Amino acid sequence: MAVPDGTPLKSQVSQTRQTITRPAHYAVCGELMTADQLNNLNMWMAIRAIASVVQIAALAALTIFGYRLYAHSRRTIDALERRHIEPLTRRVNDVLDTVSTEVARIRHAGDRVQQTVQGINGGLSHAASVVTATVMPGWVVTKGVLAAASAFRAAGKSARLKRPAPKDRDLDRFVNEGGNDA
Repeated sequence: MAVPDGTPLKSQVSQTRQTITRPAHYAVCGELMTADQLNNLNMWMAIRAIASVVQIAALAALTIFGYRLYAHSRRTIDALERRHIEPLTRRVNDVLDTVSTEVARIRHAGDRVQQTVQGINGGLSHAASVVTATVMPGWVVTKGVLAAASAFRAAGKSARLKRPAPKDRDLDRFVNEGGNDA
């Protein structure tokens, strides 16, 4: 049998075998490489692929381990919160409510005391003004009568009593009013 270019098929097959059996040179990145070098390259690429798979598996295992650790710590924190923090929070809130109630009660009592004191002050002020209004005229009249009687009695004794000299009275008055004798 012949191929369209006219060469027999048998000769073409023998040429192909000769091409395969002789050492082949392959061009990689512009350089020629032998089959041994390619086998070596293939082995290193396989090692790198296996290392990448191992790295991915390790990262996946670390991720799973980290998630489990997080979930465990979250459960532990929740349990501690339920056992210790929530009861303590409830107790503190109860104490704060009690304190708030007592403060409101004391504030109300203080307001009542203030109103009572204001009422007493108003009553005392009114009583003082009533007493002053009723007693003052009588007291003034009594004081005037006593002063007049004293003046009439002293009129006869004035010759007998020696009054202090005006200079001594002025000095006492000056010192009593905050003056300085120096």
